[in-house]
Amino acid sequence: MYMHFYVTSFEPDAQMLQKAIRHHWHIENQQHWVLDVVFKEDACQISEPISAENMALFRRVVRNLAKQHTGRKDSIRGKCVRASFDDEFRAELIFEYALTLGIVLGSSFKNFASPHDVTFT
Repeated sequence: MYMHFYVTSFEPDAQMLQKAIRHHWHIENQQHWVLDVVFKEDACQISEPISAENMALFRRVVRNLAKQHTGRKDSIRGKCVRASFDDEFRAELIFEYALTLGIVLGSSFKNFASPHDVTFT
């Protein structure tokens, strides 16, 4: 059994404190845990601050793309591994979300009807 201590300047209101603590752990479990376990973020040895920020942003974008993909029931890690080997699935992950939001990725992407219209050469 673990015991956690929290320091706060709030008045001792049990319901409000419980809600704040649960919110903190919800974020930890939903995002940071995935970033550490799937993307090994804590083990990253990038020491240049701007490069580390860019890599962190890239990890979050990939996490969000994998999480929002509805085409296949698989874990975020499973989707990332599959995307690393399968060009069509990678295009589906990247372009499905952009197309559903109506984001124009440049004039060369305006006429695509589906993610399967994208080919990698």
